[in-house]
Amino acid sequence: MVSSARAMVPLLLSLGLGGCGYRMVHPGGNLPGGARAVCAPMMENLTPEPAAETWFTEALRGHLLRVGALASRGCESELVGTVLSISSTVGTLDARGQVTSYRARASLRLTLRKDGVDVRSVTVAASDDSLAGLDLLDLEVAREAALYRLAEQLTRDAFEQLSAG
Repeated sequence: MVSSARAMVPLLLSLGLGGCGYRMVHPGGNLPGGARAVCAPMMENLTPEPAAETWFTEALRGHLLRVGALASRGCESELVGTVLSISSTVGTLDARGQVTSYRARASLRLTLRKDGVDVRSVTVAASDDSLAGLDLLDLEVAREAALYRLAEQLTRDAFEQLSAG
């Protein structure tokens, strides 16, 4: 029993070490201007929504990290973002006129800047629905979750549009 456990150690080590060094890269290729890795400074927030710039910046950095395009330092290129708008409205009503969902909308501008010069800019917008909560706290939690999903979607869409064009 002990000898079989000892025999498994090299196998497990080789399997564990074999997985090191892989990284995902963006399937669409490089960004315009020959940029391969970019910095993503904190976005500007033009909305009255507190912390929106944090959600969108974290979502963009996470996406850049997943596709292997996030630079850690010495950036000659950067993605500069601006959260342009965020709104929440009634989404749908049931037959009695009761609110069953709310709709959050957001728009984002993302600009690729190389050596201080704007290379390309895209503006994207989308909406996301959330169910109506039973109380005010549930409603706010659902709204913030919808806004975070929008941040993920919009930063990914904007990056893909910049990469494609």
